[in-house]
Amino acid sequence: MAAISVIVPVYNAESYLNRCVESILCQTYADFELILVDDGSTDSSYEMCKQFQEKDCRIRVFHKENGGHASARNKGIDLAFESDSQWITFIDSDDWVDLRYLEYLHKAVEEIDTAISMCAYERVSLADEAVCGAYSARVYDAQTIWCEKRINATLPCGKLFRKSLFNTLRWPQKCHDDEHMTYLLLFSNQEVAFVDAALYRYYYNTHSVMSSGWSIKHIDSVYAIRERREYFLKNGYRKAYELDCRLYLEELYNTLLELKKAKEYPADVYRDFRKSFRKELRKNGKELGYIWKKHKYMYIYAYPAMKWFAFLESKITKLTRRFRHEK
Repeated sequence: MAAISVIVPVYNAESYLNRCVESILCQTYADFELILVDDGSTDSSYEMCKQFQEKDCRIRVFHKENGGHASARNKGIDLAFESDSQWITFIDSDDWVDLRYLEYLHKAVEEIDTAISMCAYERVSLADEAVCGAYSARVYDAQTIWCEKRINATLPCGKLFRKSLFNTLRWPQKCHDDEHMTYLLLFSNQEVAFVDAALYRYYYNTHSVMSSGWSIKHIDSVYAIRERREYFLKNGYRKAYELDCRLYLEELYNTLLELKKAKEYPADVYRDFRKSFRKELRKNGKELGYIWKKHKYMYIYAYPAMKWFAFLESKITKLTRRFRHEK
């Protein structure tokens, strides 16, 4: 019987997998099982997984057709429910963890008696080695930790979840699955334990889906934030709602910028997106007090034709100042 199921989705990770797995196997907290879900890798990742399994009886390996990160994570959850574990944590195959990762996260949920613990993370390169601090944990309510540590709170990794939280929840098959899902887990609990130590090493992989350039699939982030806003408003999380209102505006703005570069779909598809997002930007910007004179950059990028108005306004302002000075 293992107390914790560690789930690692694997896809073409032969360059990083050894570092990831070794960091898990050398944990100071040894009561765990490691579930490696190979998501149809085309390199040697699956063979490496099998080799790891032969060396350590705590490792379970499953191979499936490629279905994406969320699909592999969900399969790992299904496998975890076949065991007697009580907790689940997720680690990406190109990341690695401090040797006290499981010890500290498990200690936090036991001490504070909550269903979720999370830790700080350190963004590192191949040559860097972050140093973890001493154990220190405190309790947050879900809304506070969402507002104060939103990026950290959104990540599915670097957290320990009570397995029962996944009785009815699975990661959606979407590009921004973490944006759609993690908040539901956090806000299903009144309290979250936070370990103020960089136990999780986040490696910025330039070949990953999220860093390989913008595509129209990333429009899904707009819908994810919109969905979250409705949830927060409906359930009375006012501060989280106000934060996501501003995030929604920024995401609309950034998406309108990126739409000009994308070439994946016919022009009429992009026109429909632009029309819809411009309308949303104008409506939500007005509600938040974003006006033309103070936030020209936003409206100029949303409405390129306004560049001429901005140019003329600038010229008129200069001429008016000159006239007043001469007068």
